Formats: sequence, structure tokens, C-alpha cells
Amino acid sequence: MCEVTRRNAGRSLAQVCAKLRPYLTGWKAYFRLAQTPRIFATLDEWMRQRLRALQLKHWKRGPVI
Repeated sequence: MCEVTRRNAGRSLAQVCAKLRPYLTGWKAYFRLAQTPRIFATLDEWMRQRLRALQLKHWKRGPVI
């Protein structure tokens, strides 16, 4: 999962989200059977942190002409 959300991969946020979608739907289907909401909360925190770091890297670079 860390390979998908690397900050230095040179992909846009939309591309990263599109690549994450299959993983997240699979995890949702798997952990739904366990009925553990804490797993979803922890995963959500981690994913938001990784995506925020990626977005911050894009903002710091500025527009590419």
C-alpha cells in the first residue's frame, strides 16, 4: 500500500485515488465480516495522512508549466 501512496512517484492525486479504489473496496468487504469499526477508523486516519502528504508535496511544488 505504501508503494501506491509514495510522495515521489510523480502521479497526480486523482491517479493515486484511482489506484487505491480496488484496495479499499476489498478491505471494506473483508473487514465488514469482522464488524470492527476501529479497523476502519485506523485505516481512514492512515489513508488521509498519506493523501494529505501527497497533496502538500504538490502544493509546495507549484504549478508546472
